[in-house]
Amino acid sequence: MIMELADGSLDINHSAYWITDHLAWGVGKAMVIDMFNIIFETIRDGLGKQWETEMEVAWCELMDEMTRVFGEQVAIYSNTDN
Repeated sequence: MIMELADGSLDINHSAYWITDHLAWGVGKAMVIDMFNIIFETIRDGLGKQWETEMEVAWCELMDEMTRVFGEQVAIYSNTDN
């Protein structure tokens, strides 16, 4: 999913559907964002010197967008979950 989001072959708005499952299991928005941050940090650390500034910028932009979209999905789910 991350690779497809990063290369643009998956629209982030169509990938956020799974967040409702995670919320139902008690996984909050912060935990989801933390999970993706850990994944990105692991990839960056694994690449070491091969990690480039352009990669950092692209990942940060993707994270910002994911945070926004997932936040919207959390708000929708929270408003319908009584």
